[in-house]
Amino acid sequence: MKKLAASVVMAATATMAQAEGRPEGGVAPDAVYQVAPQLGCYTDEVLFGTVWPAEDVLSRRDRSLITISALIAGGRIPQLGAHLRTDLENGLTPRELSELVTHLAFYSGWPVAIFSVDEIKAVFENAGVSVDIDPRATPLTADPQAEAARAEMVDRFARPVLPGLADDTDEVLFADLWLRDGLAPRDRSLMTVAALVGMGQAEQLSFHLNRAMDAGLTREEAAEAIRHLAYYTGWPRAFSALPVVTKVFEDQQASTEAEPATLEVVRGAEAKNLCRVDRDLHRQRHRRAALLRTGRCAPWRWTGSLRSWCAYRVAHSPARADALCHRGLRAGAD
Repeated sequence: MKKLAASVVMAATATMAQAEGRPEGGVAPDAVYQVAPQLGCYTDEVLFGTVWPAEDVLSRRDRSLITISALIAGGRIPQLGAHLRTDLENGLTPRELSELVTHLAFYSGWPVAIFSVDEIKAVFENAGVSVDIDPRATPLTADPQAEAARAEMVDRFARPVLPGLADDTDEVLFADLWLRDGLAPRDRSLMTVAALVGMGQAEQLSFHLNRAMDAGLTREEAAEAIRHLAYYTGWPRAFSALPVVTKVFEDQQASTEAEPATLEVVRGAEAKNLCRVDRDLHRQRHRRAALLRTGRCAPWRWTGSLRSWCAYRVAHSPARADALCHRGLRAGAD
C-alpha cells in the first residue's frame, strides 16, 4: 500500500512538474520536464535530493571523484562540463583532476582521456584555475608486501604470454603512475573502481577494491559508491559488480577477525612448515598472492601478522623476493 501511495504521489508530482516546468532550484533541465517529467522528478528528488546529499556515508568530494571517473571511462564526455564545475566546488583540486584524467588513460584508453581534456581545459579557464605540478615532488612509497604479490601475479600469468605488457605494467603503471603524489592511494584506487564499474569490467574489481580498502576506504563507503554509480552507469553494471564486492567484503572481514601471529624469526624446516600453514590461511584472505603457490620457502622467514608476508625465493625472480625479505626481517637476522 505504501509503495502504491508513493507511486501515486510521484505520478502526481510529475504531472504538476510537466505543467509548471522545472522547479526552483532543480537540477534537471527544462527540456527534461517537458519531455520526461518523471525523469525530472527522479533527477531532482532522488539523485540530487537524496543520493548526493548523503554525506554521512560518502562525502561530496568522493561522489564527484567517482562520478567524473565513471563518465570519462564510459566515454560520456558531453556530460563532463557541469560535473567538473561541481567537482571544483566539492573540493577536488585542478591537480587532482589532472592526475585523474592521466590515470584513466591507462584504464579506459588514451582516446577517451584525450577527448576529455578539452572539456576539462574549458572548465579550468572559466573558473580561472590552472594545474600546479611540483617537479620536485617525491614519489609515494609502495607497500612492499602488496607490490611483491602483485608483481608475482604478473610474472606468473602475463609475462610468459605478453612480456611487453608485463614490463609496462610493472615499470610504467605500478612503478610510476600509481606512485605519483597528485592523488592519495585511496582516491586513486576508488576512481579505478568507479572506472571499472563504468566500463562493465567487474572481473577486474577484486584487486582494486581490495587495494582501496587497504588504503582506508571503508566497507560503508565502498557500498555507497556502488549505489551512487548505479545512477551513472546503470543498474545492470552495479549489480554485475555485486558478487565481486560481496567476496571482497567477506575476505576483508576474515582479515579483520584473523588472529595475528607472533613476531619471530624462524629457520629451516620450521619455516617451511609455517609457509604451508600460512598458505592455507592466506587463501582465506583478500591477497591470495601467488607467492607461496609458485615459490619455495627460503631457509628463514619473518612473521609479524598474517598481513606481513614471508620472505622467500621465487625461482624466476629471486631479486624481488630478496628485496621483500630484507625489508621484512628484523635487524640482525640473516
